[in-house]
Amino acid sequence: EVLEYLDDPSVALKEIRRILKKSGFLIITSPFLYPLHDVPYDRNRFSTTGLKGLLVNSGFKIVKVKAQGNFFEFISLNLQVFIFKNLQKSYLFFLVPLFLILSVLTNVITEIFSFFLEGLPANKDFPISILAVAKKI
Repeated sequence: EVLEYLDDPSVALKEIRRILKKSGFLIITSPFLYPLHDVPYDRNRFSTTGLKGLLVNSGFKIVKVKAQGNFFEFISLNLQVFIFKNLQKSYLFFLVPLFLILSVLTNVITEIFSFFLEGLPANKDFPISILAVAKKI
Protein backbone atom coordinates (compact mmCIF):
# COMPACT_ATOMS: atom_id res chain seq x y z
CA GLU A 1 0.00 0.00 0.00
CA VAL A 2 2.75 2.47 -0.85
CA LEU A 3 2.84 2.58 -4.64
CA GLU A 4 0.29 5.40 -4.63
CA TYR A 5 2.80 7.70 -2.93
CA LEU A 6 5.76 7.21 -5.26
CA ASP A 7 6.71 9.50 -8.14
CA ASP A 8 7.98 6.49 -10.11
CA PRO A 9 6.70 3.17 -8.72
CA SER A 10 8.69 1.21 -11.33
CA VAL A 11 11.94 2.28 -9.65
CA ALA A 12 10.75 0.79 -6.34
CA LEU A 13 9.53 -2.42 -8.01
CA LYS A 14 12.85 -2.88 -9.82
CA GLU A 15 14.67 -2.48 -6.50
CA ILE A 16 12.33 -5.00 -4.86
CA ARG A 17 13.05 -7.39 -7.72
CA ARG A 18 16.79 -6.85 -7.32
CA ILE A 19 16.85 -7.78 -3.62
CA LEU A 20 14.25 -10.56 -3.84
CA LYS A 21 15.58 -14.12 -3.74
CA LYS A 22 15.77 -15.98 -7.02
CA SER A 23 12.25 -17.27 -7.81
CA GLY A 24 10.96 -15.21 -4.88
CA PHE A 25 7.41 -13.89 -4.72
CA LEU A 26 6.10 -10.37 -4.33
CA ILE A 27 2.68 -9.87 -2.76
CA ILE A 28 1.42 -6.32 -3.08
CA THR A 29 -1.80 -4.36 -2.82
CA SER A 30 -2.61 -0.95 -4.17
CA PRO A 31 -5.71 1.20 -3.66
CA PHE A 32 -7.94 1.86 -6.65
CA LEU A 33 -11.37 3.32 -5.88
CA TYR A 34 -10.29 4.48 -2.46
CA PRO A 35 -10.86 8.07 -1.31
CA LEU A 36 -7.96 10.49 -1.64
CA HIS A 37 -5.76 10.60 1.43
CA ASP A 38 -2.49 12.24 2.43
CA VAL A 39 -2.92 14.84 -0.31
CA PRO A 40 -0.70 16.01 -2.05
CA TYR A 41 1.33 12.79 -1.68
CA ASP A 42 -1.44 10.45 -2.90
CA ARG A 43 -0.39 10.26 -6.57
CA ASN A 44 -1.18 6.92 -8.23
CA ARG A 45 -4.06 4.54 -8.80
CA PHE A 46 -3.57 1.29 -10.71
CA SER A 47 -6.26 -0.83 -12.33
CA THR A 48 -5.66 -4.57 -12.67
CA THR A 49 -4.33 -3.95 -16.18
CA GLY A 50 -2.12 -1.07 -15.04
CA LEU A 51 -0.63 -3.02 -12.14
CA LYS A 52 0.04 -6.03 -14.39
CA GLY A 53 1.87 -3.82 -16.88
CA LEU A 54 3.90 -2.15 -14.15
CA LEU A 55 4.97 -5.51 -12.72
CA VAL A 56 5.83 -7.05 -16.10
CA ASN A 57 7.84 -3.96 -17.10
CA SER A 58 9.70 -4.25 -13.78
CA GLY A 59 10.78 -7.84 -14.54
CA PHE A 60 8.14 -9.89 -12.76
CA LYS A 61 5.99 -12.78 -13.97
CA ILE A 62 2.34 -12.34 -12.97
CA VAL A 63 0.99 -15.16 -10.82
CA LYS A 64 -2.32 -13.53 -9.90
CA VAL A 65 -3.94 -10.12 -10.02
CA LYS A 66 -7.29 -9.71 -8.34
CA ALA A 67 -9.62 -6.77 -7.80
CA GLN A 68 -10.77 -6.60 -4.18
CA GLY A 69 -14.11 -5.18 -3.13
CA ASN A 70 -17.42 -4.64 -4.84
CA PHE A 71 -20.00 -1.92 -5.46
CA PHE A 72 -21.56 -2.09 -2.00
CA GLU A 73 -18.20 -2.06 -0.21
CA PHE A 74 -17.21 0.91 -2.39
CA ILE A 75 -20.37 2.83 -1.41
CA SER A 76 -20.01 1.95 2.28
CA LEU A 77 -16.34 2.87 2.46
CA ASN A 78 -16.82 6.19 0.70
CA LEU A 79 -19.82 7.11 2.85
CA GLN A 80 -17.91 6.34 6.03
CA VAL A 81 -14.80 8.26 4.95
CA PHE A 82 -16.95 11.23 3.90
CA ILE A 83 -18.73 11.33 7.26
CA PHE A 84 -15.52 10.82 9.25
CA LYS A 85 -13.68 13.61 7.41
CA ASN A 86 -16.57 15.97 8.08
CA LEU A 87 -16.80 14.90 11.74
CA GLN A 88 -13.24 16.08 12.24
CA LYS A 89 -14.56 19.61 12.26
CA SER A 90 -14.91 20.54 15.92
CA TYR A 91 -18.53 21.69 15.69
CA LEU A 92 -19.61 18.22 14.51
CA PHE A 93 -17.81 16.33 17.28
CA PHE A 94 -21.08 15.63 19.10
CA LEU A 95 -22.08 13.37 16.18
CA VAL A 96 -19.34 10.79 16.87
CA PRO A 97 -21.68 8.31 18.65
CA LEU A 98 -24.09 8.55 15.71
CA PHE A 99 -21.22 7.94 13.29
CA LEU A 100 -20.19 4.78 15.14
CA ILE A 101 -23.74 3.40 14.94
CA LEU A 102 -23.99 4.38 11.27
CA SER A 103 -20.63 2.74 10.54
CA VAL A 104 -21.69 -0.59 12.04
CA LEU A 105 -25.06 -0.40 10.29
CA THR A 106 -23.55 0.33 6.86
CA ASN A 107 -21.08 -2.54 7.27
CA VAL A 108 -23.87 -4.99 8.13
CA ILE A 109 -26.03 -3.78 5.21
CA THR A 110 -23.02 -4.00 2.88
CA GLU A 111 -22.39 -7.63 3.86
CA ILE A 112 -26.05 -8.52 3.30
CA PHE A 113 -26.20 -6.84 -0.13
CA SER A 114 -22.84 -8.30 -1.12
CA PHE A 115 -23.98 -11.81 -0.23
CA PHE A 116 -27.23 -11.65 -2.21
CA LEU A 117 -25.94 -9.74 -5.23
CA GLU A 118 -22.47 -11.27 -5.53
CA GLY A 119 -23.16 -12.79 -8.95
CA LEU A 120 -23.94 -9.49 -10.67
CA PRO A 121 -21.21 -8.78 -13.26
CA ALA A 122 -21.06 -5.02 -12.61
CA ASN A 123 -20.77 -5.60 -8.86
CA LYS A 124 -17.05 -6.29 -9.35
CA ASP A 125 -16.47 -3.14 -11.45
CA PHE A 126 -15.85 -1.04 -8.33
CA PRO A 127 -12.73 -2.48 -6.70
CA ILE A 128 -11.44 -0.72 -3.63
CA SER A 129 -7.96 -2.13 -4.12
CA ILE A 130 -5.95 -4.46 -6.33
CA LEU A 131 -4.01 -7.47 -5.05
CA ALA A 132 -1.10 -8.82 -7.07
CA VAL A 133 1.16 -11.82 -6.65
CA ALA A 134 4.21 -11.86 -8.90
CA LYS A 135 7.33 -13.96 -9.20
CA LYS A 136 10.87 -12.88 -9.86
CA ILE A 137 12.06 -14.24 -13.19
